[in-house]
Amino acid sequence: MLLFYCPGCHAEHRSNEAFAGRRAQCVRCGAAMRIPQTSGIAGSLIRTEEEVADEDMDIDELAEKQAHDSEAERPAVDADEPPPVGDRPTNWPKRLGVLLLVLTTIAVGYFAIQSGPLPKPAAKLELDAEEEPPPSTPAVAEKQQEIATAPTAPPPETPIRMTADQLAAEYATGPQACDTKYRGKLLEVEGICKAFGNGGLQFRHMYSAYQELAGTEEEGVVTAALPAFDVTPLMRETLPAIVGSVGGLMLEPPSLVPQPGRGVTVRGRYAGLFNPQTNTLGNLRLDRATVVRAAAPADEKYTRRTVSVTGLVTSVTDELLGFEPPGTATLLQFEAYFRPRQQPTAVIRPGQIVTITGTCSGRSTQIIRFDNCVLGGGGTIATTTAEMVRDYEIDLQTGPPIDRSTPIVVTAENLAREFQENRTAAMAKYGRKYLAVTGAIARNDTPQRLVTFEKGTDVGVSVLAAFTRLEYGRLPTDELVVSVRGVCYGLTRSRLLRIEDSVSFDPDNGNPNVPRLTADFFPLKAGAEWTAVRLLEPNPPPLAKPPAKPSTKPAKPPAYAVAKLRQKIVEDGRLVTSLVQQGTTTDTNLATATIKWTGKPAKTPTPVQDQRFRIGEKFIETGTLLNPPPAQPKTVEDLFVWSPVLRLGAKPGREWSHEEEVGGNVSTWTATKFFTDPRGRPALQVDATLTSKSANLAGVRQITTTVFVKGVGPVSQKVVLSTADGTSKVVYEELREESEAVQKKETELRGSGGRVPAPPPREAKSSN
Repeated sequence: MLLFYCPGCHAEHRSNEAFAGRRAQCVRCGAAMRIPQTSGIAGSLIRTEEEVADEDMDIDELAEKQAHDSEAERPAVDADEPPPVGDRPTNWPKRLGVLLLVLTTIAVGYFAIQSGPLPKPAAKLELDAEEEPPPSTPAVAEKQQEIATAPTAPPPETPIRMTADQLAAEYATGPQACDTKYRGKLLEVEGICKAFGNGGLQFRHMYSAYQELAGTEEEGVVTAALPAFDVTPLMRETLPAIVGSVGGLMLEPPSLVPQPGRGVTVRGRYAGLFNPQTNTLGNLRLDRATVVRAAAPADEKYTRRTVSVTGLVTSVTDELLGFEPPGTATLLQFEAYFRPRQQPTAVIRPGQIVTITGTCSGRSTQIIRFDNCVLGGGGTIATTTAEMVRDYEIDLQTGPPIDRSTPIVVTAENLAREFQENRTAAMAKYGRKYLAVTGAIARNDTPQRLVTFEKGTDVGVSVLAAFTRLEYGRLPTDELVVSVRGVCYGLTRSRLLRIEDSVSFDPDNGNPNVPRLTADFFPLKAGAEWTAVRLLEPNPPPLAKPPAKPSTKPAKPPAYAVAKLRQKIVEDGRLVTSLVQQGTTTDTNLATATIKWTGKPAKTPTPVQDQRFRIGEKFIETGTLLNPPPAQPKTVEDLFVWSPVLRLGAKPGREWSHEEEVGGNVSTWTATKFFTDPRGRPALQVDATLTSKSANLAGVRQITTTVFVKGVGPVSQKVVLSTADGTSKVVYEELREESEAVQKKETELRGSGGRVPAPPPREAKSSN
C-alpha cells in the first residue's frame, strides 16, 4: 500500500502498488499528480504536472526551456552595461566543451589506425570441467553469499474463488469454522450486485429457503441465520465518480462500474461479520476489495451476440415469449421480446417447443433477456434455454456442482424418517446429492406440479417431488407407486423435504426378467372370430334385502342362465356379440358345469352386444354403449362409456384406477400376475374391483377376474360379488373357445414340429 499526499492541498491518499506510476487527480483540490513508485514513504510529495512533462523533453528542448526560465528570473540589466552577445550567452561554454570532446575522439582514432595492425589476441583457453576457478577475494565472496542468502520474492497469492451465496451459506452452517477457514484470506467472490455506492457494494442473495441455509433448529423451530453480504468499504481508488460525492481518487481510465442487478466479481480479504458485538447478525465483510469484473461470467459468451435458442414455451403475448425453466430449483427465467410486426401469438401456443433467434442482452437479476427476436434458427450460437440458464447460474450457486452420474437409491419413507431422527447426519448423507426415490403417492398437486409421497403416521417430515411442466406431463399420475430422480437440497422451514428437478423413471426398464403388459395381449384385428359360453345369474335378488328367516326345507340350487355366443371383430376396434343358443345349469363352475341347452343353435345368430375398443398412449379401453344414448353426441365415441381395462407397460402388481363419469363409481385394476397357461402360452391375470357410491350397495364390491393370452386376447372372465359380511357369489362367467380356424392352425403347427402343445381335454358338458 502506497501512502502519499497531494502537492496542492496536502490531502492524504492511499493506493495499491499496482497503480504506481499512473496519473491521478486529487478530488479535493483537483491537482494533477503521479502516484509514486516508492512504497511506504509517508510525506513524500508528488511532482507537479510541469515537472512530469519535463521528463519527456530532449536535452536541447530542456536547455532552451531552462534558459528562458532563468532569463525570466534574472534581475534587470543596468543601462550603462553593454548588452550580452547572442541570444543565449550561457550556452557557448557547454557547446565548446562538446566540440573539443568530439575533436579529441577523432584524433585518437586516426593515430590508432596509422600506428599499424594490432597484435593478434591470445587464443582463448578452455578450462577443464574439473579445473578450479580462480580464488575470489573476501569482498567478492561476501557479496556472493549475500546474493545466495537473499530472500526471494513470494509468488503472487492465488485467491479462493466462490459465489456470494456459497460463502454466506457456509457461514450460516458453521460461523466459527468459516471464520477460521477464511480469516484474512484473499477471496474472489462473484454474484449479483444489489447496491453500489458510498464506497461499498452489496450482493443480492439468490438462495432458496432450505435447511442447508437456514441455520440451527431450536425446539422444532428453524431460525434463519443467513447473513447479508457486503463488500465494504471498497477500495476508493478503484471507484469512478459516484453520485453522492465519494472521496478518494479517480483513476484514468475509470475502473469497471458494477450495476445493480448485473453480475459482479470482487476480490478482497475476508473479515467476517461487520459488527460481531451485537446480538443481531451483521454483514459479512470483504476488506480492501477491488472489482475484478462487472458482468456475469456467461456474458462473455452470449451478450450482444446473435443466439438461436430452443425451449418449451409457457406464455405468449404479442411481444413476449416466456420459456420453461430447465429445473424446479432454477433461479432464473428466460424471456424473448419480438418486434410488434412479428406477432408470435399468431403461430405459437403455450406447450410448444420452438426455436427463436435474437440478440442476447445478458442477465438482469433473475431474467435472461433476448431482444429483436424472430422465429427460427440462424444465430452464430445455437443452444437451449436449459444450457443458457445453467451457464448464467454458475456465479449464483450455493455450493460446488452436483454429481448426477450415480444416484443414491432410497425410499421416500426411509428418507423422511432419517431427516426426522437426525437432521445433521441426514443432511451430510443426502444434502446436495442426486437421489433415486421410490414411494407410494399420497397426493397429486397438478397446478403446482408436485407429488407428495406417503409417510408413516409417526413421521412429521413430508417428502415431495417437484416437476417442471414438461416432466410432470410425462409422469404416470394414475400410478400408485412412482420412482423419481432429483436433487435433495434439504428441509424447508415448514418441514418439507423437496426433491427438486424430479424426473420419473422405471427402475425395471430393460430388465428381461420383469414381464410387461403389451398390446398383443388384446389383439383387435378385424376378422378375428371365436365362440364363448357365458353364465349369468337369473334375476339376482337385491343385495340390500334383509336375509330371510331360516327354513327347515332344503334349499334348491339356483339356476343360472347359460348362453353360447359368437364374437367377431367386424372392424378395427369394434366387437359384435351374437346369441347362438341358450341353456341353464345349476353349477357355478362353467368349466365343469352340466348345461341343459334349449332348442338348436340358431343358424343366424342375433346380435346382442356391440362393444368398442381403442388403444391409446397408456391404455387399452373398452367402450360400452350408453343406454339411453346422449341427445347430441359429437362423435361416435361419445355414445360409449370407456373403461381402461389394460395399462400398457404394467408390471406385476401394477395398479390403475378410473372413476366413471356417470354414477361416480370407482374401478381399480391390478396386473395380478403373469404366468404360462396349460397350453404353454404367456398369460396375464387382471383383477378389477368396482366400488359403488350407492347407499344401497354400501360395503359391496364387484371383483372381476379376466385372463388374457398373448396373441389371443381374453379367454376367461368371472365376476364375483363380495358383501360386507364376507360372503361372495359368482354372478357372471364367460369362457372363450377359439374358432375352428385357430384350432386348425395350432394342429398344423403341432404336426410340423411347432412348440404349441395340444390343449387339455376340457369341454363343457351339455344335454338336450
